[in-house]
Amino acid sequence: MEELLHPEWSAEKIEQLKGHYQSILSLLGEDVEREGLLKTPERVAKAMLTLTRGYEQDPHAILLGAKFKEEYSQMVIVKDIDFFSLVEAKHMCMQMRGVEKQNAITTTSDFTGAFNQAKTREEFMNLIRHNR
Repeated sequence: MEELLHPEWSAEKIEQLKGHYQSILSLLGEDVEREGLLKTPERVAKAMLTLTRGYEQDPHAILLGAKFKEEYSQMVIVKDIDFFSLVEAKHMCMQMRGVEKQNAITTTSDFTGAFNQAKTREEFMNLIRHNR
């Protein structure tokens, strides 16, 4: 049974990526015809398309899809949600190679709206600190 393709993936894009990953494995000295590696380039191609799919998504549309009206004026914070990313959070390149610092975290912040008020911003920052 053939695996269904994600709607945003074209067979051509997968084949092109697959070829690149075959080349990478070959350059690393691997035998790309070895049974254990036959499907690896395609799996990596699909994984990268999954991991980078956000580049082709409209964040505004995603956020509007989760928006609803509520007569509530207090902050609601949902925290301790596992989060994985290639561009932010615990950066794998910082942990696995280069400086090899396991606890290095890069953070960028920008406050707008009610968070421009120091008191609101301070309350928010105190609430999200991990003091378990």
